[in-house]
Amino acid sequence: MTGTLWISRRVLLLLLVLSWPGSVPALEALVVGTWVLAPGDPRFGELGVINEYTADGEVTIVIFETPDCKQPEYAARGLWAIVDGMLTILLTESSDDSILPSGHRRLEQIIELDGELMVVHSEVSGNLLYRLKADTCFKVT
Repeated sequence: MTGTLWISRRVLLLLLVLSWPGSVPALEALVVGTWVLAPGDPRFGELGVINEYTADGEVTIVIFETPDCKQPEYAARGLWAIVDGMLTILLTESSDDSILPSGHRRLEQIIELDGELMVVHSEVSGNLLYRLKADTCFKVT
């Protein structure tokens, strides 16, 4: 029953997002893939972050204690879409609610997105966040 409820919620959210007038499938296609912190990001060199966005609107976020992405500290899963130029993420599962709880919604204004580089303005921190499409974190020297 719980699995059915979760799937129903997911389908309902995806239908709502896809039917939203500002949904942009071309931008969403550029987001699909694995993204890591890039030089220029305020947290680059302090910790590692890997975000994986799937074509079916799911996202997995893993935060690592170190920038080499070897010691996971936090993981979350959720749903994502682009609505009116905003990368919108709704967390549905969280390994530690004190870091980011389930149900948390993140909004990030897309500044630049070309399939290799993503720059967003975080509504939470007010910072520009830089991501590069890559399967592993960068070595920081």
